[in-house]
Amino acid sequence: MLCLRSQDNSGDMGMGAVTVWTALDKTTLENGCLQICPGTHKLGKIEFGSTTSDDPTLSPEREAELTAGKIYLPLEKGETVLLDNLMLHRSDANTSGKPRRGFSVWYTRAQPQLAKVFPEYIPRPEKDAAARL
Repeated sequence: MLCLRSQDNSGDMGMGAVTVWTALDKTTLENGCLQICPGTHKLGKIEFGSTTSDDPTLSPEREAELTAGKIYLPLEKGETVLLDNLMLHRSDANTSGKPRRGFSVWYTRAQPQLAKVFPEYIPRPEKDAAARL
């Protein structure tokens, strides 16, 4: 197995959602800046296998196919990246001795995804939402 990759979705919540990742420190190749695989979001949810450590993995052949066009995204402190939640991404280990901190926010539609993951979720009627404004 090769590099671990990630898609930011939980069940069906990731469909049509976006991750907003803001660098709190400068990110470089040495401290493991974000890497993305453009176009992989168009493939939908990718099924990962697992290793003995329960980390998601892809076969070496599938990994090579999906990551052929991988791009490194070094960022200055305060810069932000928007990612489709289905885009494969990763970061390498930080070997620099300097921090690589970030702040991540995930935006998704309220319906119907939350109802699938949180069956107790009941959306408020639109009139209630307008009254709060």
